[in-house]
Amino acid sequence: MEIVDKGIEKLQVKKITKISLTALLFLFLTLEILCFVASLWLYHLSGEKPVKKYIFGLLWEPKLHRYMRNLSPLVTHSLASIFVQAALLPVSICHMFGIIQRKSYLMVPWIFLWGILLLGGIGGTVYLAYVLPQKGIWLSVVTGALTVLLVYPTWLLSLHYSVIHWEKNKLFRRLL
Repeated sequence: MEIVDKGIEKLQVKKITKISLTALLFLFLTLEILCFVASLWLYHLSGEKPVKKYIFGLLWEPKLHRYMRNLSPLVTHSLASIFVQAALLPVSICHMFGIIQRKSYLMVPWIFLWGILLLGGIGGTVYLAYVLPQKGIWLSVVTGALTVLLVYPTWLLSLHYSVIHWEKNKLFRRLL
């Protein structure tokens, strides 16, 4: 009777994990798409004076405004952001399909990539807290909150689900 109960428990855990992971990934993918659209919008509007004035005031001291205007960092940063997000979106979509269709080879790139980016998010939070002036410190708080409250739980749940999924594989059992 105990063996049957453990099998039912494992099935329930796997089902609950899949449902919660799908919900988290849907939220994650929605935020990725919104950030991509916001980056496109920033790239399009980065040459306008009111946008520059507002963002420069948040990120740099007034004595650096003229120097930064000549470098055009908004265009550079928004373009880099567009390229990075355009590369991350297909990986996240493949991860979502991998979970829905139970294809582990579609989950691995997302787990690997976001495992590295998770460390970068934590490092970026510390870096932003150190570099930005007082007015821009909220960027550090938002970055840290997203990393801790969304990226880490989604990554950990994805890793857990993939281990549950790979547990059936005999080669995986031999490796452990």
